Amino acid sequence: MLVDLDECFLNAGEFAEEVTFQGSSGVLYESGGPYEDGSPYNGGAAIRVMWDDAFALVSPLDGSTITTSPVAFAKASDVSGASRGDVIIRGGVTYYIMRLEPDGFGAVMLVLSRDEP
Repeated sequence: MLVDLDECFLNAGEFAEEVTFQGSSGVLYESGGPYEDGSPYNGGAAIRVMWDDAFALVSPLDGSTITTSPVAFAKASDVSGASRGDVIIRGGVTYYIMRLEPDGFGAVMLVLSRDEP
């Protein structure tokens, strides 16, 4: 069964909120990221994500917390041009993408930090 990410999870009336996605080159991308030739879209940069401030990476060996960092779950096609160092702006606060973890089903978890990579 396929799930419509926009209707179920990335609906602003349900779980999602809008953030700004900005490439590390300083260029704002519209949903979908840069064109294949590397040139940016012109226009807006708002994407919808599910935000989690309390994400914790836990050691499988002893259950201790290795690190905590905010994460944003986005539609993979909305951040297809994203890479380490790109920026998500939420409520005026800048977060840097440290790692992207695609789920293989059309979504990606963006592991974020307020510190530049």
